[in-house]
Amino acid sequence: METFALVNHAIDLLAARLPGAASEAGEDATAHRLYDVIAHKLQNAGNGNAMTEFVKDSRENSLVKRLLRQAVRDDPAFATELATAVAAVGRATTSNDVAAERQDAPGADGAARYTANSSSSEPSTHQEKSNYGDPAPRDDKPGSAVRRIFSEMPEQDARRLSVLMDRLVKIEARIDEEIQGIVRACPAYNGWSALVITSGRILDITDSGGLTVIPFSEVIGIRVGPGKKKLFGGFEESYILVDTIAGTRTYPMFDDHAWALKTAVIARSLHEEYRLDAT
Repeated sequence: METFALVNHAIDLLAARLPGAASEAGEDATAHRLYDVIAHKLQNAGNGNAMTEFVKDSRENSLVKRLLRQAVRDDPAFATELATAVAAVGRATTSNDVAAERQDAPGADGAARYTANSSSSEPSTHQEKSNYGDPAPRDDKPGSAVRRIFSEMPEQDARRLSVLMDRLVKIEARIDEEIQGIVRACPAYNGWSALVITSGRILDITDSGGLTVIPFSEVIGIRVGPGKKKLFGGFEESYILVDTIAGTRTYPMFDDHAWALKTAVIARSLHEEYRLDAT
């Protein structure tokens, strides 16, 4: 999972700084260096178009992440180069934040003069460290994937799921994988669930407060059961069946047919990518 964390962090940092980071004339040299490291690697592998599309719309990052994960896994030297570029962006972000905080603080002018004349300086400790030694960014994500997905799903589905919105946003902030899909499902037990799909797991979040995490490492396969078309319009419920080591979890989906199938296919595709990357 270390590869997932490095790639996700790199793409999140870069996405927050696009399109400026793609230009040598940009103000953030460390961000442009991160862009160069990724762009050159993809270009040399014949995947330059993926980076071009990512720069146009940083939300479309699935292909870039998949290609980078493979590159990191295949090329240890590139993995080190990428981690170094990520760390540099993190240090630059922290330095800018500290400068802004000092400028805004009472007596900032005096503090600045003291710092300039002092022979020593204290290291900043106001941010926690990430797995790669760089300060973890406080707000580097270009936007909440949860809120974006809610804005894209059918209005009725979004209204039904809205009672879990705040909880979903909080969970999103705590995990290191971008949320790729959300759909409402009605398992065999009482109530209903929001199935949250990431690049490494499925989260089953119930309307009654429950949370079940299904890591892809424990998933054998994901099957999609499309609902049959009804004689007088509409569709019967569709299904997503998650075959795990412990057994099969069945999730009927009664809401918008097209959205349910789209999310189920996303889950199946991400699991297939995960299994292929792990081999």
